[in-house]
Amino acid sequence: MVEAVTIETPLTFKCGKTIKNRIAKGAMAEFYNDDSEKCNPTDVHIKLYKEWSQGGVGLIITGHVFPDRNYKIVKEDPVLDEHSDLEKWKAYAEACTENNTTAVIQINHPGRQGMYDIPEPYAPSDMPKIEGGLGLYRDAKAMTEEQILELIQKFVKASKLGKQVGFHGIELHCAHGYLLSQFLSPYTNKREDKWGGSLENRKRVLFEMIGQIREAC
Repeated sequence: MVEAVTIETPLTFKCGKTIKNRIAKGAMAEFYNDDSEKCNPTDVHIKLYKEWSQGGVGLIITGHVFPDRNYKIVKEDPVLDEHSDLEKWKAYAEACTENNTTAVIQINHPGRQGMYDIPEPYAPSDMPKIEGGLGLYRDAKAMTEEQILELIQKFVKASKLGKQVGFHGIELHCAHGYLLSQFLSPYTNKREDKWGGSLENRKRVLFEMIGQIREAC
C-alpha cells in the first residue's frame, strides 16, 4: 500500500537534508536594511522571519541577497560578502531556523536590471536601455571573461558565508530578467564564446557556479 502524502509529510532532498513538512515560504524581497552602504539584516528582518519560522513552515527561502555591493536592485538590498557584519547575519539565520525550520538564502545579481543608477551596469552582451518598465533596464556593456569568472567567485563566497552564519542552503535566482536569467536567454545573451550561443554554453555560468559552490560548501 502506498502511504498517503500530505502537506505534513516530511520531505528529504537528495543531499540528505529533510524538511519537516511541505509548506514553504517563497522568496520575497523585503526592502528593509540598515543603510545603503552596510546592507546588513535588521531587527525588522529578525522579527519578520521569526514569525514565519514560528508559524510552522517547513522551508524558508529569504528574499534575494546580493554577493556584490556594487550591484543591487535597490540601494538598500542586503549584501553578503567579506564586508558584512556576520553577527547580524547569524541573528538573521537563527530567526529563520527556529522551530526546526530549514532555511536557504536566495542569491541574486541584477545585471542590467535595477531600480537605481547602477554604476557601469553589465550583461552577457551589449544591451541598450529599455524605456519604461519602472526604469529597470539600463544601458549595459558586455561582460569580459574576467568579470564572468569574478562573478562566479562572488556567488561562491556568498554561499560559503551563508553556510558559516547558519543557513542550510542556497537558491540561485535564475528568473525575472536578472543576470543569470540574462545568461540563459538567447535574447540577452548573444555571445560567441563559450559563455553564449548554444543552450549548453548559455547555461555554463550557472553550472560552473553550482559545481564550485558544492565543492566549497
